[in-house]
Amino acid sequence: MPAPTIADYLTEPAAPVYGDVNVTPSSGNLPVDIADMQRCNAGAPVGVTVSNAAVQVLAANTSARQRIISNNGSSNVFLGRDNTVTTSGATMGIKLVPGAVYTDSGIDLDQGAIFGIGDAVSASQNVSAWEKT
Repeated sequence: MPAPTIADYLTEPAAPVYGDVNVTPSSGNLPVDIADMQRCNAGAPVGVTVSNAAVQVLAANTSARQRIISNNGSSNVFLGRDNTVTTSGATMGIKLVPGAVYTDSGIDLDQGAIFGIGDAVSASQNVSAWEKT
């Protein structure tokens, strides 16, 4: 067997598929299979403008089966369970970098409200959210 070359280490394997989410290695994004969501009541995405004050991205919904939130903006967005979410410290939310996608589904799905806040004072982030029921 020949010794590995540098090219062997630079070639990425095919993207694995985990449940309803296709994962692209090293991209920083999680492309979501929207066709799969349309098999249930996914509805249209909800557009939310997030800035430096916390706003509700998704309302609490005990019928939710899957939730997807995408940061389509140019700066970070932080997600939390209530309007006290911040961009740092003890109440810092889950960080979504530009282009990142947050997904939640399955037995332990958090069906409570989700709030978002941006870390840029003057920027408004375009956040899209989908919910499968």
